[in-house]
Amino acid sequence: MTKNLSTNNKGRIYSVDITRGLLVAFAVFLSNIPPGGYEWARHAQWFGFPIIDAIFPAFLTLFGVGLAIAYQKKIKWNKVLRRTIVLFVVGLIYNGIVGLDYDLGTWRLTGVLQLFAIVGLIVVFLIWINRTWVFAVSVSLVVLFSYGLLLSVSSTSCPGGLLSPECFPLGQLDYWVYGENHLYAEGTRGYDPEGILTMFSSIANVMLGFAAGRILLANREKEATKPLLFLAIGIACLVPILINFAPIGKRIWTPSFAAVTAAITIFILAIFYTLIDRKAREKPPSFPGMYIIEAFGRNSLIIYFGKDLISKLTIQIQVPTANGRISLRQFLVDIFSTWSSHPKIIYALFLLGCWTIVAIILHRRKIYIKA
Repeated sequence: MTKNLSTNNKGRIYSVDITRGLLVAFAVFLSNIPPGGYEWARHAQWFGFPIIDAIFPAFLTLFGVGLAIAYQKKIKWNKVLRRTIVLFVVGLIYNGIVGLDYDLGTWRLTGVLQLFAIVGLIVVFLIWINRTWVFAVSVSLVVLFSYGLLLSVSSTSCPGGLLSPECFPLGQLDYWVYGENHLYAEGTRGYDPEGILTMFSSIANVMLGFAAGRILLANREKEATKPLLFLAIGIACLVPILINFAPIGKRIWTPSFAAVTAAITIFILAIFYTLIDRKAREKPPSFPGMYIIEAFGRNSLIIYFGKDLISKLTIQIQVPTANGRISLRQFLVDIFSTWSSHPKIIYALFLLGCWTIVAIILHRRKIYIKA
């Protein structure tokens, strides 16, 4: 599909929507590849940096860019508080539905939406104090190096001096605050991927995104590409230093992980800004497939979290066959296996196609679900 990007919002920064949309599309595809094989599409068990692990922190970095755009002049605290409450409550409900757990005694209190809510509130408070990109970068550096120091010190008590799911002393903080029954349990207990320290470290992603947003706005009428690239390169240069504290890893959101994901996200944003927004000054940009990607970006919230709900449904819905009942997901994979040697990939592409239709319909009708 080739079509001009929407131009109903004068002065809109298209590259932010396009970058976000590309991330959502990747998330839908990668997360819907059924288990078994395709290790390149799986989350790292502990340390490591597969592509799927970069998606959520990239969202947080773009969240920071969005905050810079939304709060250029004034912060409306009533909306900030409303968004915080809505995200937190919806996150709790989301945990119950996806985890099929409705027992208040074991209901998980932490989660992705809760992380968005708390980190968003903290970052808005920080930018209320100072909205400059220099301050945002400075706060990020304090967060990265202080968390790195904590990880380095705590690792001395672990075998070989290396943190692991079985030896993560800092994870006790989540136990004390939430209680063991309300924490992440999809793996070895001992850490929570959306716990308190993860929230602390992810502040760096949002603040670096905010810095990128401020730089983009300040240079929008001139040339924002070079300043954004310089910021991305500067952040990337921190990675070799931060790795000395702890390897790159999403599970405990190490400082090196925060830095490398922020750098990559800002770099991609700079590229799209060059390809799209600079040309948009003369006429609305038109690129093959860009309308679809923008549709994903404009409704990223409902698609990103809706994909997990639909995925859970395809597992829970049972389909009768000659050999008994199987999940809808397995039923579709079996169908695709009759004409492809990679039925799991075809299945993931099928769901991506379904979400593409939903995204386009919502975009055409200008229905955008936001927090």
